[in-house]
Amino acid sequence: MHCCRLSRRLWLCSFSISLLLCAAIAGAQETTAKEALPSTLPDAPLPQGVSASSSATPAAADPAAPLPYAHFYWRTIPPEYRARPLTASGKMKFVLHEMISPVDLVPAGVSAGWGVYFNTNPKYGPDDDAFGQRLAAAATRQTSFRLFSDGLLPIALREDPRYYRLGHGSVWRRTGYALTRVFVGRTDSGAMTPNYSAIMGRAMGAALTPAYYPGASRNAGVVWTTFGTAVAGEMGLDFLREFLPGTFF
Repeated sequence: MHCCRLSRRLWLCSFSISLLLCAAIAGAQETTAKEALPSTLPDAPLPQGVSASSSATPAAADPAAPLPYAHFYWRTIPPEYRARPLTASGKMKFVLHEMISPVDLVPAGVSAGWGVYFNTNPKYGPDDDAFGQRLAAAATRQTSFRLFSDGLLPIALREDPRYYRLGHGSVWRRTGYALTRVFVGRTDSGAMTPNYSAIMGRAMGAALTPAYYPGASRNAGVVWTTFGTAVAGEMGLDFLREFLPGTFF
């Protein structure tokens, strides 16, 4: 009982730290995005005989001006930015950056804490050592999802692994858009396409779990549950990408 209570406290602590980390990074990324916006161009010279004090309202911005480029490593592309196409090598750099990002440890930590608290799969038990084992398993599982869904399969299928925020319309429209992006993606040329990479990549990552899960969790039911949870989790992340400021998810 003592170990169980300690494990629960560890999970609650990790969950609280995860929320604080998300909030801190969101503020930092929002500030960075604002600083990345191009500075305002200098005013055009006024015609002879017209002073600055007598001039009318400033000229409106040119609506045909091209949008600024998003940062290469941004997982979320806001509507006020455009994204450079990712080459094959660029996609691998992109997914490697995702794997080493500190933010990627947040869902792994929450998953490990949840597993200890409720003793879910993989069945490492509820004791103190189980948290570290679950954390390692969650990080391995997440890494495989990223490698297949955001790297190898987008290269093979010529798909863009990034999330393009809608950013306008009603809450219901944006919610529906966000929750369907795991099924609807973009090709490298920008055309809409079924998101084969996202679905197949998570299926492949789930199929690998028997290679490192304990014996009690090496079965088809766990593989299918892992796959369904991964798809649902990506839908939730897309919802956050759509509505939260910043581009860190």
